[in-house]
Amino acid sequence: MSIFEKTKVLCELIAESEDDSPVSATVEVFFDEDMNLNILFEHRDYDNPEYSCFSYAIVANNDCFRIASFGDVSLSGIPSMLRKKFGLELCCCKASEAEAAFYDILEYVKISGARYKLAEELPYKN
Repeated sequence: MSIFEKTKVLCELIAESEDDSPVSATVEVFFDEDMNLNILFEHRDYDNPEYSCFSYAIVANNDCFRIASFGDVSLSGIPSMLRKKFGLELCCCKASEAEAAFYDILEYVKISGARYKLAEELPYKN
């Protein structure tokens, strides 16, 4: 199933770069309908669409409790906690800063003891 066919629950926008630049990026964190945590990085290159892609990590629902425990929040509080911890000022960050936030969240997930599966969808169609 594509990441875009999933129902987003408790979605938090972590970073969104300026849309008027040739390259933009967005990071979102949300639960899907199976209560797996999804961390989505969208990279759009308007000048070279073949370089655009979506990378995402999925933390299985039975591993999310590790993140909640590590962050001292409830399971439903994970997206909000990640937003507070890693969120950037929206529409004011660079695409590289959004990408760095994505990888910072993945590092936090690893430190918490949770595991994730990393995937990518190519190519992005404008």
